[in-house]
Amino acid sequence: GAQGTGLSMEVDDVEFYNGVTEVSEVGINQHFIEWFSGKQLPSYWGTGNTGGGGSGAMVDEVDGGYKMSSAYNNSLNGIHFSDKRQFSPTASVCILLLKRQTATSSNDAVRGGFVNTFTGSTNYAYVQDNESATYKTLKTANTSAYSADSSMVVDTAWHNYKIELKSSTIDWSIDGVTQATVSNVPQSSTKLQPMSAGGNLTTANGTPEGRIRYMECYNT
Repeated sequence: GAQGTGLSMEVDDVEFYNGVTEVSEVGINQHFIEWFSGKQLPSYWGTGNTGGGGSGAMVDEVDGGYKMSSAYNNSLNGIHFSDKRQFSPTASVCILLLKRQTATSSNDAVRGGFVNTFTGSTNYAYVQDNESATYKTLKTANTSAYSADSSMVVDTAWHNYKIELKSSTIDWSIDGVTQATVSNVPQSSTKLQPMSAGGNLTTANGTPEGRIRYMECYNT
């Protein structure tokens, strides 16, 4: 916090190491947990969109989470870690509570998981609920994109999603039920950051909204 022209801060745990560039080298795995509650999004989150416009805000209701919406063409509005990539593409887990709040058109979608860049077209692994699809899907990309259907139809209810990235496969589940194991893992040389977004996948039709209530990401 600022005090006049100075800066006041408190640090309660400091460790120094020589010849180390990653916390994993000293047996410390990055572990991040977010409950989306309160008046506003914490400042360490960045916001953005894939096609212009859109909005996001905390929902003023019990367990409402954070809402993300857009009325623009091909625009998903959402949150990310401002390109602070702390998670391994081959040894990490992302757990989310997501829902697609609206069902106004076939373009409505909500997604969440790991990406290299928020608007990037390569190196990601995220789940998606899309009104125009029959089933919830896992979207992945290395040098090419891949999509794996689940056994669960799309809906507008809260669901618990888990994505586990391994050295050569990705396991994913919904509400504790395994859905698929895919081999199209992100490139091993690219670290990932958490993200979630909601809005229109193609032509705008209304203002579709997605919500996220909980996110947990950690390196294994």
